[in-house]
Amino acid sequence: GEDNAMRLDAEVLGFLQVVVLYGFIGVTSLFLMLTVIHRQRIEGVILEFPTGRLVGFPLRPILFVVVLTVLFVAGIFRDFAMSPVVWIGYVVGALFWGSATFVSTSVLVTEYGLVKSLTSRRGSISWGQVEDCFMRKSPGGHRFVFFYRDDEGRRRRFEVHVPQVYVEEFGEAVDDILDRRFRVRRRASAGRREFEDH
Repeated sequence: GEDNAMRLDAEVLGFLQVVVLYGFIGVTSLFLMLTVIHRQRIEGVILEFPTGRLVGFPLRPILFVVVLTVLFVAGIFRDFAMSPVVWIGYVVGALFWGSATFVSTSVLVTEYGLVKSLTSRRGSISWGQVEDCFMRKSPGGHRFVFFYRDDEGRRRRFEVHVPQVYVEEFGEAVDDILDRRFRVRRRASAGRREFEDH
């Protein structure tokens, strides 16, 4: 009776492991698919760069694989080894997760605006909203701060951390776009003043 109960517990545990694994792979692959579809819809990209903490790569999926590998190796030495198939499945899921995070958190400078997150409601602004910007040094690069008006006219900040290797290129792209925009705005404002003077 006790052996049967233990066998049943092991079967239930094995079944739950597979269900959780399939769920993890399903969710992470869907996340990747939706992220790629969303990214492909963005047009007019001038510059794109990753913002992950580990040489551009996201930290959490990498830590997940490291912890998983440590548990897998420790299990071998303690005769409680995780199934290699389960381990590979989780690594594949982590690759989907990491790839989706890599794409969704990459900064995109486009002709129409700035995107720093594909998954956040406040992850993008259009150049038409920007009223001012400045730059300051931060660890590993520079932080660009943009002041803009939201849809309700409230003044807000939009901050983008730019890794050192992309600072010059990002700064030049933003300066060029904003300079053109502010020049048009200044000309329109001067024309209005001239019209009012007459």
